[in-house]
Amino acid sequence: SVSINRSPTDETYRWKSIRLCYLTFFISSLGFSICLSSIWPYLQQVDTESNEAFLGWVVAAFSLGQLIASPILGLLFNVMKQARIPILISLVISLFGSALYAYVHIFPTNRRFVLLVARFVIGLGAGNGAVIRSFVSGATTVAERTEVMAKVSICQSLGFIVGPAVQAVFTLLGYPGPVHGAALQINMYTSAGLLSFLMAIGNIVLIAVFFKEFFFETDTMDRSLANPASINSDAAEQLQHQQTDSQTKPDTLAALICIFTFCVLFFNFSTLETSYFIVNGTASDDSAGLPIRVEDHSGGCSPALPWCYRVPAVKLPLAILAIAVHSVGYPIAIVLAPSVLTKILGQIRQGVWMGLLTGGGSLARCIGPIVVSLLFSGYGPQASFLTSSGLVLLSLIAVVAFAKRLVPFDVYRMRRMRLGGYGTYAEI
Repeated sequence: SVSINRSPTDETYRWKSIRLCYLTFFISSLGFSICLSSIWPYLQQVDTESNEAFLGWVVAAFSLGQLIASPILGLLFNVMKQARIPILISLVISLFGSALYAYVHIFPTNRRFVLLVARFVIGLGAGNGAVIRSFVSGATTVAERTEVMAKVSICQSLGFIVGPAVQAVFTLLGYPGPVHGAALQINMYTSAGLLSFLMAIGNIVLIAVFFKEFFFETDTMDRSLANPASINSDAAEQLQHQQTDSQTKPDTLAALICIFTFCVLFFNFSTLETSYFIVNGTASDDSAGLPIRVEDHSGGCSPALPWCYRVPAVKLPLAILAIAVHSVGYPIAIVLAPSVLTKILGQIRQGVWMGLLTGGGSLARCIGPIVVSLLFSGYGPQASFLTSSGLVLLSLIAVVAFAKRLVPFDVYRMRRMRLGGYGTYAEI
C-alpha cells in the first residue's frame, strides 16, 4: 500500500472500526455456539415429533445460511464500496433470527420447522464474516494484516468457547423458567435467543454510531490529489505504477489454494467433532467419552457400532499425542490461511473472495458431518480419519508445490513486470 501521513484522528477511527469488527465477529460466533448444547432438548420440547435426523438439519441450517449469505454480502461490499451497510443488514437479519428462535412457542404447529428457519436466518446473518475480513484487509497495511487477521480468528474462536459456557449458566433457569407467559418465556432454552437478540441490538447501535469506512488504496488516491506533499517519494513511485497494478490481477491459483486449505481445516475439525457426538450419542453410559477405542480406557466404543471390537485399539499415549498435535496445528493454520489470502489479493476490494472463503468453510461444516458420520458409523474411525488425513495431505502437497506463488501481491506484480506480464506459471 502507499504510505501517507494520516492524522491521529484518522488512526483513532481506523482502529476503533477494526475493534468493532472484532466484537461483531465474536457476537456472530457466540450466536452459533450458544445454542449447540441445548438445541436438541429444545427441539424435543417445542415439537415432540422431532427426531435425530431432523436435528442434523437444524444444526446444518446455520452453516447453510452462512454459505448462501457470505458471497452475497461480499459482493455487496464490493459494489457499494463500504462495509457499514452490509454489516448492518447482516445484524438486522441476525436480530430477526434470534427473536424467532426465542419465540418458537407462539406458533401453534410445526414448531420444529420454525426452529429450523430460525437457525437458517441466524446463519444468513453470520455471513458478515466475509465483509469483516474484507474491511480488515483493506484497512490494514501488509505489516499489520497478519496480526489483525489473527485477532479476528481469536475473537471467532473465543465466541465458540464462551457460547457453551453461557448456555451452561442458563441451565440454572430451568424449564419452564421464571417467566413462562403467553407473550414472553424466559427459560434455559429461550434465554440464548433473547441474549443474542439484545447483543444484536447493541452491535447495531455501535456500528451505526462509531464505525467509519477506511480503505488504504482509495484513501491514498483521494488524498494524493488534495495534498501531493503528503506522499513521500516511494509512494509517488508507487502511484506511477497504479495503472499497471490495476491491470495485474491477483494470482487466482494461489488464492484458491488458500481457500481449499481453509475448507480442509474446517472439514478436519468436523471429523473430530462429529465423531465425538456420534460416540456420545450412541454409546452406553460407561463407554461414552472418546471418539476412538483406547487401550486401558473404558470409553470410546459401543456395541451399537459394528466395527467396535474389530478395529484395533489405539494406544493412549498415541491418542494424546495426536490430539495435542492437532490442537497446536489447527489454530495456527486457521489463522494463516485467510491472512495469506488477503496478502495474495493485495489492496483490492476483497468482498467476493472473502465470501468464497467464508462460504467454503460453511460448506465444509455442512458436508463434513454427513460424510464423517456415514464413514464413522459404518466403517469406524479409521475410515473417517484417513479421509480427513488424505484431504490434509492433498492440501499440504498443493501448498508445497506452489509455495513460490503464495506471496504478497506486490511481489507477484513485480515478477509479472519483470517477465513483461507474459511469464509462465513455472517462471512466476
